[in-house]
Amino acid sequence: MKIEHLRIGDKGPAGGVIFINPTTHGNTAGLWFEAGPCGNPDFVQIPWSSGYGDSGASGTKIGTGASNTKLITSMSENTKENCAAAYCTSYSWNGFADWFLPSDDELTCLWANRDTVGGFDDGSAYWSSTQGGPGMDLLYESANVHIFGAHSPDPYKVSKDK
Repeated sequence: MKIEHLRIGDKGPAGGVIFINPTTHGNTAGLWFEAGPCGNPDFVQIPWSSGYGDSGASGTKIGTGASNTKLITSMSENTKENCAAAYCTSYSWNGFADWFLPSDDELTCLWANRDTVGGFDDGSAYWSSTQGGPGMDLLYESANVHIFGAHSPDPYKVSKDK
């Protein structure tokens, strides 16, 4: 499969849906992003982190989700059982094991393409890999969550252990 021919909404090489391509506004990384297969029964509800320490995962832009995820998983207390980012890095689907928790801007793109990607519930909360938020890097006990709604991806902060 030649990925350069894929468009937003197409099935990607891992079996999910392409939701960001190199021409997506704000994608300075020049990469393709694929949402994991939403119909997969393996998806679970897990806290953002098991602890309140500073992970350093403050990237918000497209292309920072993977590095945020690595920072979160480097905290020794985080395991795939108690940390959403660690769960993502341990996840394998269709031969791909490079999954990560999206940054704020990546999650916003997921919301913008939610009808194309499918599998999202309006009114449900989805973790971003961004800790705190812009200008709020010292807010160690919280992480960013987006509520997928009909009119906007309403971002707010919530305790990491929720």
